[in-house]
This record gives sequence, structure tokens and C-alpha cells, in this order.
Amino acid sequence: MFSQYFGNYLLNKNIVTTEQLKDVLNLQKSVHVKLGVLALNFGYMNSEQVQEVHQQQKKQDKRFGEIAVELGYLNEQQLLTLLSSQKQGHLQISQALIDKKYLTLSELENALESYKEDCQLTNEQLELLKQGNIDEIVPAFLNFDDPTRINIYNDYTALLLKNIVRLLDESPFLKKETLPNKYSAEFLVCQEVQGKYNLFTSIAADQKTIIKLASKFANEQFTELDEMTKASISEFLNVHNGIFLVNMSNQNIELQMQPQEIYQNINIEKSNGTYIIPIYLTEGKVYLIISDKKPF
Repeated sequence: MFSQYFGNYLLNKNIVTTEQLKDVLNLQKSVHVKLGVLALNFGYMNSEQVQEVHQQQKKQDKRFGEIAVELGYLNEQQLLTLLSSQKQGHLQISQALIDKKYLTLSELENALESYKEDCQLTNEQLELLKQGNIDEIVPAFLNFDDPTRINIYNDYTALLLKNIVRLLDESPFLKKETLPNKYSAEFLVCQEVQGKYNLFTSIAADQKTIIKLASKFANEQFTELDEMTKASISEFLNVHNGIFLVNMSNQNIELQMQPQEIYQNINIEKSNGTYIIPIYLTEGKVYLIISDKKPF
């Protein structure tokens, strides 16, 4: 997940091209993350220290970690942390950028720092992002200003991202951006949830994206926005909301779902209690629209 967030940042800042990013995301699946890159990402070492260890490796038959500890750049606990993280492989995009020579160590170090500053992320939030902790990523990237619903909206959005990963797309991500005030939806499927909380929930996108996502969910190849396609994407929302209701019931909050409704070429405007949230996918962009009432 960190790969999508950081990669998109590099692309928007023109640090890498679209083709380079695609290349890196493909390569990262197979690369082995080296300790020097990990140490840089964790903030344990700077680029000059990493380079010095690399130079020493040309002179000594010793591993990176051994030399870094001897030089006082790492302590034993930090080395153990890096070795454990190396097995997890969640920072492979950084290693792929280095291996492809799209960035130097110094450029990578600067890009990581700029990313943290531009997105206004604390060190703790950045670490959660690297770990792929969706429950913590959502409140770090979104700001629901309704204090009575902030927790339920955060929970709903986090669960949607998880279900997208499970059922539609392995790499959805949010951007730290100002949410749009309006959206003209080519296609929108919605479902109202009622009970202790009344929620209007909706997934909207252009027709091309909806067809691709419906095909993935149904495990069939749809080519047009016909009744099968509509039924498939509607069922995804229904499945997601069903899981959400089970989660709420486990918190002693009982809710009920109404039948799904489909609209085409409809305009949504942000009002009090209505949020239009872009979610970026491999196949395109979808919008989560969540509100305390029907916004149209």
C-alpha cells in the first residue's frame, strides 16, 4: 500500500514518469530490499552514511549491518528491526527505484522527507502507512468534520478499502487532498442503511471503470453497462454493507439495509454531512459518497 501512496506522490511531483512508475511497481514484486534502503526509510541513517558503508563493503568481507553497527550508525536493536522489516518487503518500491537508477539514495531521502512534509504526516503516521494499517491510514488522510459520525465514517471507509483489496483491486489508495464539493456521476449505485445511524452509502464512477470493476467482482468479462454489469457492482456494495452491519452489530449497534438503487448521469453536491471521497485504483477512480441523508 505504501508503494501506491509514495509512487503517486513521485508521479505528481514529476520525480518519475508514468512509465517509470509502472516499471518500478512491476519490479518491486520481485526485488530484495537491501538494508541500506531500509535504514534510510526508517530514518536510522542518512544517504552519506549508507554510501560510506557501501564503500567499506568493497574493502571488507562483511555484511552491511555488521559494518553499520561497527561504525556506530546502527545499534543492535535497530539492526534487528531492519532485518525483520526486510522479510516483510513493504518498502520494495524504494529498492526498485534505486535498482532501476531512477533515483539516487540522496534523491530518495529527499523525496521521502518531502512526501512526509507535503502530506503533513507525522513519523508515526508515515510508519503506519508503510505498515499498510488501513484503519489508521483513513483518519490520517481524511478529515470528517462531523464529530458525532467521525468514528463510523472512518470505520466505513476503512472497511471499504479492505473490501476493495479483497474483491476488486489490490492497491487502492487515498490522497491527502481537498475533497470535491460536487461530482457528476455517469453511474452511481447507492444503498441506505437505517437504525441507530442513518447512512446514505454510494459508489460512483464513469461507465468504463464500473464495467472493469463489475467484471472483476463477478469473475466474468463484461463489455457494456448492461443489467448483469449493474447487478454485479450493486452486489459488491451490498456485500460490503453486509459486512459493515456485522461489524456494527459486534459493537451492539444494530442497522438494517434497504435495497440498492442505481442512477445514471446524476449530480451530487457536498452539503453538511455529505462527503465525496475519491479512491484511486489500478482500473481508474471511484468515489465513495457517504452522508446522513440522500444528497439528491
